Amino acid sequence: MRATLQRFTMLALTALFCVTASAVSAQNRTITGRVIGSDDAPVIGATVFVTDGQHKTSPLAGTTTDVNGKFAMHIPANAAEITVQFIGYDPQTQKIGGGEDVF
Repeated sequence: MRATLQRFTMLALTALFCVTASAVSAQNRTITGRVIGSDDAPVIGATVFVTDGQHKTSPLAGTTTDVNGKFAMHIPANAAEITVQFIGYDPQTQKIGGGEDVF
């Protein structure tokens, strides 16, 4: 009985460590921004997504803009570029870096 309890305790501590380690390594952050057109009007429903910079066709996270052209999303630590796409506009990509959280 004691050996079973010790194994369970070790298993529980190992699982707790794994969950804590993955949460610390992920270090998600939130970025916000506003998408406007050339006429300074908000772009409603634009697609906004982030990639690691190497796999540009595999978004890590994404969202759409609201009626004011604003967006907010949680991004992983390895996000390197943010891209905005909308029908009738050329896609726009910007590097993420320097601790910027607003675009």
